[in-house]
Amino acid sequence: MGIQITRVDHVQITAPPARLAATVAFYRDVLGLEEIVPRGGKPTEGPAWFRCGPMKVHVSSDPAAESGQDGAKRHVCFVVADLAETERAIRERGIAVLPDERPVRGWPRIYVRDPAGNRLELACPVTG
Repeated sequence: MGIQITRVDHVQITAPPARLAATVAFYRDVLGLEEIVPRGGKPTEGPAWFRCGPMKVHVSSDPAAESGQDGAKRHVCFVVADLAETERAIRERGIAVLPDERPVRGWPRIYVRDPAGNRLELACPVTG
């Protein structure tokens, strides 16, 4: 069966902490993206979620953004049809699965890095 990606859910954009407010303002005020309440949360003073058509854009601070370190949190999230099958296929190819350090109820996911070091979230939201 292999991996079946059904859609891209969101993209995370990071900024050095000192530039976060300006970056959030840019997406909201310059680009005109609609600010939304984060999944399962409340509006915040710092990180922000925006709607961009059917996709979402998450803007947050990341100290690694200043140095371009491979440990940065920026990522693309792909929604998959079957997370267990996806993880099996990833591991079968010898790709390391990174731990989910901040699990979200109803949003099971795994993380991997591509050969360039970009972080990818692979998720299969619980419906119903």
